[in-house]
Order: sequence, then structure tokens, then C-alpha cells
Amino acid sequence: MYSFIKKHLVLIFFSSYLAIGLYIWPNMPGNWDELANHRYGVGTYGNIIGFLENWEGKKATTRGGEHGTAYELLLYGIELLSGLEEDTQRREIYLMRHLLIFLTFFAACFCFYHICNMYFKSRYWGLLGASLLILHPRIFNHSFHNSSDIGFLSFCTIAVFFIFKLTESFKLRWLIPAAVFSALAVDIRMPGVMLLGFAVMSFTLSMVTRQTSFKTSAYKLVSYLALSWTFIVLFWPFLWGEAVYNFIFAFKGVAKLKFTAYMIYLGDSVVSTKLPWHYNFVWIAVTTPPVILFAVILGHFGVIYNGFRRFKTTFLDYRLLTIGGWMWAPLIAPVIFKSTMFDSWRHHFFVYPAIVFTAVYGLFFVFEMTKGFFRKELFQKVFSGALVAVIAHLLYINISLHPFQSIYFNFLPEVITSKMTGMGHRFEVD
Repeated sequence: MYSFIKKHLVLIFFSSYLAIGLYIWPNMPGNWDELANHRYGVGTYGNIIGFLENWEGKKATTRGGEHGTAYELLLYGIELLSGLEEDTQRREIYLMRHLLIFLTFFAACFCFYHICNMYFKSRYWGLLGASLLILHPRIFNHSFHNSSDIGFLSFCTIAVFFIFKLTESFKLRWLIPAAVFSALAVDIRMPGVMLLGFAVMSFTLSMVTRQTSFKTSAYKLVSYLALSWTFIVLFWPFLWGEAVYNFIFAFKGVAKLKFTAYMIYLGDSVVSTKLPWHYNFVWIAVTTPPVILFAVILGHFGVIYNGFRRFKTTFLDYRLLTIGGWMWAPLIAPVIFKSTMFDSWRHHFFVYPAIVFTAVYGLFFVFEMTKGFFRKELFQKVFSGALVAVIAHLLYINISLHPFQSIYFNFLPEVITSKMTGMGHRFEVD
């Protein structure tokens, strides 16, 4: 029995996750902007019909229409094929959307397992990464209903996996998915253009470190960028007919986004247009299980330490640079450009896979640095037991809060502030 489990551990892990997800999916709650997200899909479908009737694109002049709709359009297309009627079967429609969102996130978790497995060269470390990605309480909850934030997280993760595979081997089976999922990410949220930058950096570093020739890297770069742009336009009807102009219009709109709302933050009522620079960082800190935060700190220390020891294999590693850019660029950009932020850090959920990878790197670093001080078999058992305890702790959090994992806070809110609003809250709850 043990040998069977060991041999088929990955299959058992993901089959169990899928079974649990399918079992609890109908009873998971939704979120307040699902109706608006659904309408984006309906409206985009109407725009497609209008374009096909007139075959004429329009230059964008007012803000609002540039909202990325690729995933909503996909969900609405499946809704149309299902034959469900919104007037009489709204519950069934949203249940179907929840199922599709969960399956999308499931695919992303599977790809993330492979990202970790490829780097750490061990399925056990890959499964640890997938577990930490799945078991973040808030993201676990949102993975059943949040089409915009979880959709973006999922397509970014899948795209990064295929970009890594394409960097290793220039084959059509990696090129097309890399371009498709990169385009889908861009067409959900404009920050998805970072994926194009990651690909350019990966192909360039692959050439610099002589893993591939200049000719091969150039072919990869031109083919990937050309295909990505083609799919970006294809999947985003907002661009049809005026692709370049409307894309630039949408890109500029990201920095100019203004949304005024009052929120509870650190016990005070704050306005979304005048948030302190630490808004996202504090939200990540207070809503992420502390064991993951500690592992992330270890991961940064490990990267710096290994960088001084092996500069080329660390700071010229396209995978580590991609992960670093994936995590830090989206978190620093709002500070620099003073972007509007609101509703906790859910609009930056897409950086969490990079956070998890860094956490796994930190645990792997500790494992590699300390294993020589103990008997091999005993150390592996103790270290494995500690990791199992971590997973068990995360499972306990999710089970104890089910189905309201989206309100999870760790102990830090009580440590960092004593202020509370009249309702007794230090931070807003969804």
C-alpha cells in the first residue's frame, strides 16, 4: 500500500483536491461584484455582434470600456452553449461559473506544481508548493467565485509554466500555449504585459548563459511576441479595428484609474485615493498564515546567500528573476505611480504564486543547509514531519473557517495596531 501511494502520490494529491473541490463547490459563497463581472461578458458578446454586423472598429474616447473581458467572455460563451436562461436559471448560471473558476484554478495549481518540480527537481517539493498555493484561506475561498482576480492569477501561472518550458525547448507545443495564456492574462488585466517582459528576459538570459544560441533565442522571441500580440487582439474585442490605439489607451488607463471608496484600514477610515504606501504589504501580512510569511523571509535570505556564493546560477537564473519580478514589480508599481487600491489585496492575488515559490525556496534552502548536521534518514523524517505539520495546520484553518475562509486574519492585526472602529474592526471584512 505504501509503495502504491508513493508511486502515485501526485495523482492521488490532485485527484483528492479535485474531489474535495467538486464536493464543496455548490455550497461556497459568492462575492459582491459577480453580477458586474457577468455583465462584462454579456456586454462584450454584444460588442462582438455589433462589430460583425458593421465590420468597423472604434477609437476609444471614454474610460470604462477598456476593462479586460477575455475570461468573462469565455465564461459567457460556455453559458450560452449550456442553454441556461438568466431570467429563470440565474442560480444555475452562477453555480456553473463557480465550477469553471474552480477548474481554472485547479489547472493553475497543477502547472504550479510543475514549476516547482522543474526547479527543485523533486515532486515532493512540487507538491509542497501546490499545497501552499491551494491552502491560503482567502485564495482558497476566492478560487470558487472570483473570476477576475483568480482568473488573472490562474492564467499568469499557466503562462509562466509554458514560458519556462519554451525557454528550455523551442517547440510548437510550448510556443502556442505560452502565447495563448499570456494573451488571456493581458486581456483580463493590463499588468499581464509583465509576462511578455518575463519571456523576453528568459530568452535573453538563456542566450547570455549559452543555454541556447542567438539564432534560437531570436526565433523564440519573434515567434512568441508575434503570436502573443495576435491572440491579445483576437481575445479582446475592444481592440478590434483600432488595435494599437485602443491598446495604448487601455494601458494609460491603468495608471489613471480612480475609484473613491472609504475602507477600514489599521483601525481608521481611509479613502482609496489616498492610501499609504504600505497598504498591500500590510494586507498580505495580516491575511497570510504566519508560517508562509516566515518561509518567504527565509527564501529572500536564501536567494541573497546563494547569489553571493554562485552569482551566475542565482542572479542570472531566468526562473528566479521571473519569480522576483512577478512578486515585487506589481507590489512596487502602485507605490511609485500612486495607483488607487481598495478591497484588501485581492487585486494583487496574482503575485501569490511567486510568494509561494519564494517560501518553498526558503524551506528548501534550510533543508540543504542543515541536512549535513544530522543523520540523513533521521533528518529527512523530522523535516518531512515538520512540513506535514505545516500542511495540517493550514488544513485546520480552512476547515475551521469553512465556508468563510475569505474573512481569515492571522494574529498580526492585534500586534500592529490597537485602534478599532466603532464596529470593533481593525480591517474591513468582505
